[in-house]
Amino acid sequence: AGGLARSFEMLSIASGVVSTWLSSRQLQQAQQQHHAELRHNAELHLQQVSHNLQAHYQAIASSFVEAAQEADRDVWEQRNSQFNTKLLAST
Repeated sequence: AGGLARSFEMLSIASGVVSTWLSSRQLQQAQQQHHAELRHNAELHLQQVSHNLQAHYQAIASSFVEAAQEADRDVWEQRNSQFNTKLLAST
């Protein structure tokens, strides 16, 4: 009976060691997966920031082009008006 009890005790200890090792391994794998997800999320965030920045700069460039075109129209309109005024004054 003593040998059987000792065998069960050794089996219980071995089972505990294996269980602890498996839990440790699962924790390590979970940590690795968590770190991989963090890196992936950081990459996605940087891509999104880059895309938003690019869209922002494109909008600014478009605004500058529109402002320059409007300024050109204003200058043309002013010169045209001056020309018409001189033309009327000379007649």
